[in-house]
Amino acid sequence: MAELPEVDVVVAGGGPVGCALALALSGSAVSVARIADEAGFADRPIALSYGSRLILERLGVWSTVQSNPIQTIHVSQQGFGRTVMRSSDYGLPALGYVTAYSELVAQLAARTPQRWSP
Repeated sequence: MAELPEVDVVVAGGGPVGCALALALSGSAVSVARIADEAGFADRPIALSYGSRLILERLGVWSTVQSNPIQTIHVSQQGFGRTVMRSSDYGLPALGYVTAYSELVAQLAARTPQRWSP
């Protein structure tokens, strides 16, 4: 087993959250290593909130993520009620976005600081 490098912060996880945290910390005064199993991730869709888009923009990743906007959300229960939310009601370009999980991870992982695989 390879020896873990000496760093200030170790991020355990290779998914979007672990990669985003490692990337966010990489510009700080602390040294960072991300521990991740580099095995492939399932190619499934993931829905991201508008707030997640803002985080990814600040990290410089959003422009490389291919996504489809969620502009309307309709929630209802038969016979009880319903609500419809539209991005235009809130002055947003979209309420959220759908993208491929594996593509999001690949874009984030490519920009993260040193990786260590167990």
